[in-house]
Amino acid sequence: MRGLPIAARLYVAAVIFAGISLFAVCAPHMQFQQPLLFMALLVLSSASAALKVHLPLTASKSTMSVSYAVDFASLLLLGPHETMLVAAGSALSQCTQNRKDPNPLYRTLFSIASLVITIQTAGLVFAALGGTRMDMSLAAIARPLIGRSRCRHTRG
Repeated sequence: MRGLPIAARLYVAAVIFAGISLFAVCAPHMQFQQPLLFMALLVLSSASAALKVHLPLTASKSTMSVSYAVDFASLLLLGPHETMLVAAGSALSQCTQNRKDPNPLYRTLFSIASLVITIQTAGLVFAALGGTRMDMSLAAIARPLIGRSRCRHTRG
C-alpha cells in the first residue's frame, strides 16, 4: 500500500474499516435458517468467482465475475446478513485462487469489505422499498435453476 498516493491509502483504509465495522454490527443478526442452501450458495459463489464475463463497455478489458449472480440470488434467498459471508467467500476465492502473483493483503481486504458494504446497502434499499426475503428450500430452488418445468403437457 506504500506505493499508493496518500488519498488512495486513506480511501482503501476507510473502505476496509467501514466493511469490518459493518460486518461486526450485522454478524450477530445472521440466522442460518437454511444451512444447506447457505452452504450450497457459498460453495457455488466461491467456485464461480474465477469465471469471468468480458464486458464490451470500454476499450480496456473489463470483466465481471459470474459469482455476482450467485451473490444476488443469495441476497434474495437468504438476506443480506448471511450473504455477507457468501460474497466474502467469493471475494476471497477470487483474490487468492489461480493467481500467478498473490494479491497484497490490503487488496483482498478491500475486495471483501467493498462487497460487505455493497450487500448490506442493497439489502437495506431492498427492504426499504418493501422487498422481502424468499423462503425457498434448496429443493424448491433447484427446479428453476436447472430449468425443469413443473407443468406437464397433456394430450388433448
